[in-house]
Amino acid sequence: MSRLVAEGAEPLRLEALSVAKKFKRSWIEMAAVLVRVRQREAYLAWGYSDLYSYCAEELKIKPRTVDKLTGSYNTLERHAPELIKSDVDRPVPSCDAVDYFARLVGEHSDDVHPEAVVAELRHAVFDEARPLNALRRQFNPILCPRNEQEVARENVERASAATRRLLALLPSLKGLSRRRRSEITAVLEGLDRELATLAERSQSLAVD
Repeated sequence: MSRLVAEGAEPLRLEALSVAKKFKRSWIEMAAVLVRVRQREAYLAWGYSDLYSYCAEELKIKPRTVDKLTGSYNTLERHAPELIKSDVDRPVPSCDAVDYFARLVGEHSDDVHPEAVVAELRHAVFDEARPLNALRRQFNPILCPRNEQEVARENVERASAATRRLLALLPSLKGLSRRRRSEITAVLEGLDRELATLAERSQSLAVD
């Protein structure tokens, strides 16, 4: 903003940047209010028994979202308190990115060598404000790798979904004879049943 003002940018460009900044910060402002309401138990004077009922009834915010907002705000206070200030001239991470950081660091704080990875994750979230998808691509394989059983179960689910999509599309495909269409349908329906059996086995193994 300072650079654009110094360069004499047109008002519309400055307005767009200002609105974008407010938009990205909106979750922090909402979370800050919820934290104050919770700390003061202000909802009691407003006729609500707890914060969740107040948020659900008056603000139309679900309990899970309340926890994510307030938890992410507390994480900001611990790891990047400067970002809470409204005049900070830095990219602001999304609530989902901060929540991702909090969950991974909390779950893996006792790992053998997490310090370098956690430091890299902290930089990516709080300094670079990288989006959640980019964080997952980079850090999931390191901090929460999937085992072979999970990968196999995911492959079965993908194959099953693809089979059902093909079955749904088959009636609309042109150029296939009735006999050929019937043969393909029989094969796909058989595959779908086999995949369903595999999915059940994978589920039972996961439970065991």
